[in-house]
Formats: sequence, structure tokens, C-alpha cells
Amino acid sequence: MSKIPIILSFIFCSLTVQATPGGRCTEAFKAHYHEGQAQKSRVLWDVFRLGAGEMGGTVRRIINKKTKASELEKDYYTPDSLFNDVIALKILKELVGGDFRVKVLQPLKVIRDEKLHFPDVKGYALDKVPSEVLKERLTKEFKYWAHKVFDRAKLREDMETNMLGGNEFWMSYTVPEGKLADFHGMRVIDILLKPDNIIVDSQTHQMFLFDPY
Repeated sequence: MSKIPIILSFIFCSLTVQATPGGRCTEAFKAHYHEGQAQKSRVLWDVFRLGAGEMGGTVRRIINKKTKASELEKDYYTPDSLFNDVIALKILKELVGGDFRVKVLQPLKVIRDEKLHFPDVKGYALDKVPSEVLKERLTKEFKYWAHKVFDRAKLREDMETNMLGGNEFWMSYTVPEGKLADFHGMRVIDILLKPDNIIVDSQTHQMFLFDPY
């Protein structure tokens, strides 16, 4: 992507805000996204570090050098953490149903029980959105969505729920004894919905979730 439109957008934004007391400009946000920190490239991929999760390891954007197609890659400290995320995302998909305020991404592939690959989302974590006006609006939409998912979980006998704070919703799924083999021997699957696990697409402002804890 050429940096000229981004630079022009920031100049326009600056002039607009100066000309309008108390004004806010979101054009720069629409034109840009969190690129991450460039790391040593691999043979087939350019690699950019985006951040780190609590249960998983580092999250990266990897870009195919030939096709320029990109994916999100998340590595994990332990296989149990990886399987927790895979199963949690499936459970969330069931709980969400047809409510697409936040789209729950599913892994494209699993690599040696160590890494998950997801469709790429070019944007920012919800709590890091550059426009305060947009962040406030989307945070309200996220809380409304999370409350609905939380309330659906409360109706299930196989789930426990707990509000950890104004913006954090914890849920736990207890795996039935007879299905432990299907869930890689895991007895409990934890899910935590919170703003810093939500990615906002810079162009469409659609919210996505790929980190369920």
C-alpha cells in the first residue's frame, strides 16, 4: 500500500481538527491499520509481530512473498492452550448464532499442535482504535453483543459464567466424561470476552474475534 494517501489523510485530518474546535477526524483510521513490527523473514513469508496473548504466544501477520496473500499466525506455549482456543471458538460460534456484530473467526489450519493460522484482519484491537469516537461506539456494541452471548451461556447446564468487570465476560464449558477423547482429554474450556481480544477492520469497522481468552 502506498504511504502517500496515508500521509495526505493525516495532513487533512490535522487541518480539519484545527479548523473545527473540538472536532474529530477518523479518515486517518480508515486509511491505515496496525502493521506490526517487522521480524526476520522466512523463506516464503514476510513476518510482522503484532502482539502476544495471555494463553498463547506471539501473534504475527505473515505475508506470502510471491502472492502477497496474508494470514494471522498465533503460536502457543502448550498444546492444551491451543486446543482450548480451537474448542472455545467452536463453542462461541454456537452461542453467537446469527448475530454478526462480532464475527468469530475459525482456524484455517493447525500446525503441529503449536500454531494456528487465521484469516487476516487488517486493523486494530478494539481498545487501541485511534478514533475515540469510533472506539466508544464500537465498545458499546461489543458490550451489547457480549452480554447476549453471556446470557445464552448462562442458560446452558454445561457452562459456568462470571462477570469479571464492566467489559470482561468469563465463561467455562465443562466437557462431559464420555467426550473427553473428542476434546483432547481436556475437562474444562475457558472463554474470556474482552475488548483487547477484538480486532476492528480499518476499512469496514467490522469487529472480529480470533483470541477467545
